[in-house]
Amino acid sequence: MLTSKELEQIQMLQILCENHDNIQLKLNWDMLKNRNDELKTDFFYYHHQMLAGFAAIYGFGSEAEICGMVHPDYRRRGIFSALLAEAKPILKTYQSILINAPSNSAAAKSFLNAKEYKYSFSEHQMKWIPKELALEKDHVILRHAIQSDLEKMSLIDHLCFGITIENAIVTNRKALSNNDQTNYVIAFQQEDVGKIRIQNDETGFWIYAFAIHPSFQGKGIGRAALTSCLKSLTKKGGESIHLDVVATNYNALKLYHSCGFKEYGSQDYYSYSI
Repeated sequence: MLTSKELEQIQMLQILCENHDNIQLKLNWDMLKNRNDELKTDFFYYHHQMLAGFAAIYGFGSEAEICGMVHPDYRRRGIFSALLAEAKPILKTYQSILINAPSNSAAAKSFLNAKEYKYSFSEHQMKWIPKELALEKDHVILRHAIQSDLEKMSLIDHLCFGITIENAIVTNRKALSNNDQTNYVIAFQQEDVGKIRIQNDETGFWIYAFAIHPSFQGKGIGRAALTSCLKSLTKKGGESIHLDVVATNYNALKLYHSCGFKEYGSQDYYSYSI
């Protein structure tokens, strides 16, 4: 588990890098705050007791993502490469690894292009611009997910996002045990057909893992569920509501745009090979 001092140092370096580069890093703070001691997944580079570089591994079953940053005054010194080298023994335990970086980060692009990492895909970060919401579809209900929902939630993730059942189970098990997140099952006419996860942090509410079983797509269920979710969050004072969406998921983008979401940033993912 990361100490409060380490979390504070990470946050200070993040703010510095974001302000200097005019970017937004995706450091998955919900995961940083809930680390366990089984594996070393966070790597620090200090210069005279000041945090000058940081890299984190986020595991999702057999898949992992890496995100990190280097102090602007300490770049081009091999610091991030050194952090990756330190992380290599842990990274070898994963079958698939992606490095994440803001699309508009010149420093990240320079590093990734120099290393010849292969571009994989991009995600848009979107924020909800409050608007009048349509009436919800009858018989669409959001109920709190419980442990017995684990398999059906994981099957929906597998069918909608293309991840393995095993990885989906690992991710959903962690999500269901995370007190900082609220997981819902979406029911239509008393049948469980979808899922959605909500997280609340200092930046606002975040919507994750929103999916409708393919057999029930195209029936307005997703729109009704999202509308219900937005109405619920606004009642809780949710003035800042965000989500991520793969840039090529045009159906999802169309839905989010129609409900009032607008893009404000993008993240690029690159394949990393040991």
